Amino acid sequence: MLRSTSVVLLSLSTLLFSLPSQAQTDTHTYACVVTNMGEFCMKFLRDDAPNTVNNFLNYVNRGAYNETFVHKSSPGYAIDAGGYKLDPLGEAIPEDPPVANEFKVSNTRGTVAMVKLPDQPDSATSQWFVNLADNSATLDLQNGGSTVFAKVVKGMDLVSAIGQLLLVNLAEALDNDAFGSLPVRYKDPDGVNLDDLVQIIEVYTTDDVDEDVDNSEAEKERLYACTANWIADISPREVCMETNMGNMCMDLMPEVASKTVANFLHYVADGDYDGTFIHRSVASEPGVIQGGGILASPLFAAVPADAAVENEYSTPNSRGTVAMAKIGGDPDSATSQWFINTTDNSDSLGADNNGGFSVFARVRDADMGVVDQIAALERYNLTEYSSAFETIPMQRIGSEGGLGLNDFVLVKRAYIPGHEVNSCFPPKSDTTTEFANRALTLPVRMKDGQIYEFRLVQIYTRDTFEFQVETYNIRLLKDLGQEVATFSPEEGVLRIPSVTVAANGRVIRNVVLRLTNARALNFLLESFDKPPAP
Repeated sequence: MLRSTSVVLLSLSTLLFSLPSQAQTDTHTYACVVTNMGEFCMKFLRDDAPNTVNNFLNYVNRGAYNETFVHKSSPGYAIDAGGYKLDPLGEAIPEDPPVANEFKVSNTRGTVAMVKLPDQPDSATSQWFVNLADNSATLDLQNGGSTVFAKVVKGMDLVSAIGQLLLVNLAEALDNDAFGSLPVRYKDPDGVNLDDLVQIIEVYTTDDVDEDVDNSEAEKERLYACTANWIADISPREVCMETNMGNMCMDLMPEVASKTVANFLHYVADGDYDGTFIHRSVASEPGVIQGGGILASPLFAAVPADAAVENEYSTPNSRGTVAMAKIGGDPDSATSQWFINTTDNSDSLGADNNGGFSVFARVRDADMGVVDQIAALERYNLTEYSSAFETIPMQRIGSEGGLGLNDFVLVKRAYIPGHEVNSCFPPKSDTTTEFANRALTLPVRMKDGQIYEFRLVQIYTRDTFEFQVETYNIRLLKDLGQEVATFSPEEGVLRIPSVTVAANGRVIRNVVLRLTNARALNFLLESFDKPPAP
């Protein structure tokens, strides 16, 4: 049942004067969102978006966000809230006049930004969203940029869990297209009820929040320095990329572009290119295929960029050479993105074009067949997601126009032959899988003997461990004698021999997960052997 709410009648003078004054004088540092799944808190970025913060506070201070719900989820992308009431269900909350766009801060993971109407940069009112991934490659470039006004500093694991919930389509039932991908905690056979929704019980402001400790930047710096030393020690001369259209290897050219080679090797060694896709293909003037910038999972998320590298153009961009992509008008702006010249682009990409494009490697002749196959694919315009996606090479499009991961040219992994494992990262425990970031990725042997890789993501519940299979991430594996989990469809049981718990390094064995929802592929932790005391 919903809490009862009293109707407060406000005088005209209160509407005109009290509420704006209250928001303008509210100097609290944080806003916390209390849901029926837990609480998360965001820190305001007043210096970057002062008017947007005040706009948000207008709604908070009059209780407009209380007894609303998370009305949209785009898994791996964002969750949306701040628009609709629980009672009457689906009724829009009263909106203030739109606030002017104040885009300044990038839409990286954990940032909170305002929802706008298409092609109307200054149309934000009450609705807001939390970025589940680095969406700067899309949201920073569309519609004037999405205005970030806060960042989640406590409870981001809860936000991520909401983004992994089951989705239902209630657009027709509630006569509103906004409810086409509604996240629900449970999917009952008898339909959706209020308890299934992610209810926002209250949003309040405060100065007292114990922020989650984030050592990611310090750890990133440590790993960067360690990797630099590791690369210097092994002095690699080649890099290979395994794609879903074949493998291609390239010989590095540190003698002509040492800084660019070192920059490229950092991304390879850190695994940043693993799970990306070729996001651009141009037939001529100049002919190239381009990658290294966009992830396939979460789809369209940007590869985290290191600092830009100084331009080192000296070698012509002839066919088969590999060079770094840059921002127009900025010769020293290359970060992660690379391209392979599929034609002789010596003139078009020479010194007169943005200082020249730094060639740092050459694809081996034996592997240029794979490059040419990619270049020959049909190109599709997906600029609805980003202006950078005008010519994406696609292997196929489904009969109904739907996209699947295998439609893209995937770079499954990039590696240094003979040095596939970066010694700067701790070795993984010799167990079937690891429980980290609320997920398990493991090989599972099915009844027919085939082995598939499954990724199971924990659904946020207080007292149980329940998981859902990411069906779009299932892939066939080779049987290399690896330790595998087994699934018995007759029993509805998934048995995992051993799991390392990343948080404490403990190993638990004989883990049993029971299938609770065959349609959604939900599993509930049933039992495991208790590990010995350390």
